[in-house]
Amino acid sequence: MLAKAISLARRQFYFGWVIVAVGFASQFMVYGVQAWGTGLFFKPMSEELGLNRATFSSVLSLSTIISGGLAPFLGPLIDRRGVRGLMIFGAAVTGAGFVALSFVQDLGDFYLVRGLVVSVGYTCAAGLTVSVAISNWFIRKRGKAVAMAAMGSSLTGTVLPTVGTYLILTFGWRRAWAILGIAVWLVIVPLAALFVKRRPEDCGLLPDGDSPLGDVVLESSADGRAAGRLRPAPLAEETWTRSEAMRTSALWLTIAAFGFGIMGTNALVLHSFPFFTDIGLPQEAAAAAVSLLALLSFSCKLAWGAVIDKYGVRGSSVAFLAFTAFVWTTFVVLAHWPSFWLVYLSATLGGLALGGTMTMQEVFWANYFGRLSLGAVRSVAFPFSLTFSALSPVIAGWTYDTFHSYQYAFAWFTVASALGSFLIYLSRPPRKRLNQKMVRLTSQ
Repeated sequence: MLAKAISLARRQFYFGWVIVAVGFASQFMVYGVQAWGTGLFFKPMSEELGLNRATFSSVLSLSTIISGGLAPFLGPLIDRRGVRGLMIFGAAVTGAGFVALSFVQDLGDFYLVRGLVVSVGYTCAAGLTVSVAISNWFIRKRGKAVAMAAMGSSLTGTVLPTVGTYLILTFGWRRAWAILGIAVWLVIVPLAALFVKRRPEDCGLLPDGDSPLGDVVLESSADGRAAGRLRPAPLAEETWTRSEAMRTSALWLTIAAFGFGIMGTNALVLHSFPFFTDIGLPQEAAAAAVSLLALLSFSCKLAWGAVIDKYGVRGSSVAFLAFTAFVWTTFVVLAHWPSFWLVYLSATLGGLALGGTMTMQEVFWANYFGRLSLGAVRSVAFPFSLTFSALSPVIAGWTYDTFHSYQYAFAWFTVASALGSFLIYLSRPPRKRLNQKMVRLTSQ
């Protein structure tokens, strides 16, 4: 009986979940560390290098712009060749960039290493690369799968404040960066080399682990005998080329909607720790608040994925961006009337909003434009959306340097998120003529 159960489990296991696991690890070690780590190292690095907050933040903005500039070239390459080679290269470069950060001496070094080297590395190893890879392996379960991989970067935010603070206090910020870089080499490079595959069809499989219509699947019945059932046909998706997608209003409305709607995300990740300490929290309490924010972001990702799969990505996105606007209003109030309880309320709500950011937009693009040319289509939007995101840390840093408060920056992010919610409501799923071969079944 045990042997039969093991054999059955092997037949039923879908390799797409291995891709999700590797994506989770890459989001944790590559994307998560470069995002949350920069905020954690914000004060010790800026003080030693003599940088104000706007200048320090501009390095992250440069990084985001470079990442967006690479996307149009990486997208078609991902569609043709898959992500395995890119992930190996990206992880190696990211690790080298983290190690190199331990040697920076001035703003020029910081721009070169964090702004350029690390940007090239994490763009190839995580973010767009991971989301396209997973979207190629899933259709019906896409929301859940993308959410599970995205949990990696949120888990970083939960773990890194404690671990990173220990490394900085024990070894100094320079050696701490070197340790993180070596960890990336040891974990992500071998995982990508061993387990990443391009598409399920390359392995003789179909998305979601489905079988063709009429395929009989053997299962063990309650009395131990083999029983057969007929699997349904796999879902079909309408596929759009990049040129076709660029002629739809849905693409440009979606770019603007998510551009405005989530533009404050980078500012939240980068400036939350210094903001909490500015309003009077000790470093340990501020680190706890950031960890809470990241923990909620981690734990709610599957919930956002389930909401998308059940209610459809368009309606879910409208509600999500409206909720994000409400979250920013709590930060506006906190900046004006600091209080201990409001810090943790804002961190809790911020974590819930942050948890849906990647899942919502990546599933939106895949459901609207299909998976076969997703890299090429997504790469059109990436430079625009990342430019929006690149502005937010500089806006926040400049606002603090000018007014000694983040209040006005938070107010702008509130308005931008509300605008994004309205624009996503206007973005209807694109439709091809009825004589096209594929019929959209996944977008709501």
